[in-house]
Amino acid sequence: KNTAVTGAGNLNVRYVIHAAVLGDEPASLETVRKATRSALEKAVELGLKTVAFPLLGTGVGELPVEEVARVMLSEIKKAPDTLEVTLYGYRPEDAEAIRKAL
Repeated sequence: KNTAVTGAGNLNVRYVIHAAVLGDEPASLETVRKATRSALEKAVELGLKTVAFPLLGTGVGELPVEEVARVMLSEIKKAPDTLEVTLYGYRPEDAEAIRKAL
């Protein structure tokens, strides 16, 4: 799938789950959906209790923040209740887009 797991280096976490939203094809809401789902599945497989996501595809992928937040939250809501998920943005205004998508 579209994920790879690495150590976290100096970060205060156990793993970094890398989820690709662009590669052979440009970033799209569908690649964001697939990457989010795949990363959540990997987090569950690893037995993680918490996971944090940036708004995928909103940097280099140039996707609209509000739509990405909506798509990611729709996948996050399908995750097991045992997994605590945090979604964060890159800019202060991204928090408002996330709140609206809730």
